[in-house]
Amino acid sequence: MFSRIGFTMKNSVGIPVSVNLYNDNGIVEYEILFGNPGDAKAQRKSMGRGGSDRFLRRMKKLGLVELIVRYEFCGLDKEGDFWSLSIELEDGRTIDLSGPELNASTLYPLIQDFSELLDQQFQITQYVSPSRIDRLEVEFIYNELDPDFRDVMPDYDECCHTESISLERSSKLLTYTKRFPAGCFHSTYECKCENQVRQILDQTTAALRDDCLFEDIFCPPSVPQLVFSFTYHDGEKMSIRRSLSPEGLRDGLYIEMIDVLYETLLHLMFKQSLFDKRFLLPKGTKKEAPFFVVYSESEDFSYFRELASYDDEQCS
Repeated sequence: MFSRIGFTMKNSVGIPVSVNLYNDNGIVEYEILFGNPGDAKAQRKSMGRGGSDRFLRRMKKLGLVELIVRYEFCGLDKEGDFWSLSIELEDGRTIDLSGPELNASTLYPLIQDFSELLDQQFQITQYVSPSRIDRLEVEFIYNELDPDFRDVMPDYDECCHTESISLERSSKLLTYTKRFPAGCFHSTYECKCENQVRQILDQTTAALRDDCLFEDIFCPPSVPQLVFSFTYHDGEKMSIRRSLSPEGLRDGLYIEMIDVLYETLLHLMFKQSLFDKRFLLPKGTKKEAPFFVVYSESEDFSYFRELASYDDEQCS
């Protein structure tokens, strides 16, 4: 495990906060200092046996020490001054690393998880901003049937088409669910993709600043309705209603968000898979062709057959 860990990083309000952890035969002692590490001294406190056991289990699950040892062999060193980490191993070796702001650091996922663990343990470090988005969900509701049928179809509402896509930071999961019709067929796709989830949530947090982005925009019922739901790190929740149209989405952020989610799903579900149609292209053009998937009820494979037959003629 470790005998000492020293961690310093600017917290969400811009104050450097240092946490020193000491492992004395399974009993964890700690110091917390605000401001520059050399400006003040903190009294060392103990977590006790029960608290130490719980904290060490969480540390082991995080894998910080084990992974840092591996990163050391990659040649990582002091590359910035936004955060610094010093680990003294049980065999006496010491590893010192530092880096720039988290979103520009190679160790971003690991350092962020460790800072969250410290926030949960001590609650006063405030490394993570309360306004960080930890969960994003987009719900789609669309009833394709003509309104004239409502009187003759008492179960009309059950014929609507619903979809949802959610990204959750804690579980690192992207989940896509589709019900079409809502009362009948139900399909769910779930993918654990830590990097994509973090990036999308972090970019959304950084972009979602202006008050006008939180305005509801209502369009006619004939336009698919969208509900964007955000859950922040402090537990606060916010929902915004928009419509799937240029006027309904209005702000570039929501248009880009839909586009990014589409590209992410396309990449995870279809790229290099059964429905990646580049495999149907002639060998000479496959590498140069961009990834694409075309959905159309009238589509057939004649285009690909023509290319394949042309390729065969060239080979004969």
